[in-house]
Amino acid sequence: PTPYHIYNRKLKQWILDDNKVLDLKKQILNQLDEDLKAKTLLLNLTTEQKTEAEKEYNDKISILSTINDPIVLLQELME
Repeated sequence: PTPYHIYNRKLKQWILDDNKVLDLKKQILNQLDEDLKAKTLLLNLTTEQKTEAEKEYNDKISILSTINDPIVLLQELME
């Protein structure tokens, strides 16, 4: 189990805690938003570099919205 799991006594097994996963997704989204803001507003990037940063952001948002495995989320999105 991970910190994102809870033990279900009825099932007698570890299960994913949806609330903890949702909190993790919110934290990741906030970080992605801050990173995009820093890249596109604070850095002196070319239009091409900004487009690439926005594409990377959108790709990560797609992963965030489709995957619930906290380990995969952390590996894929917090690199």
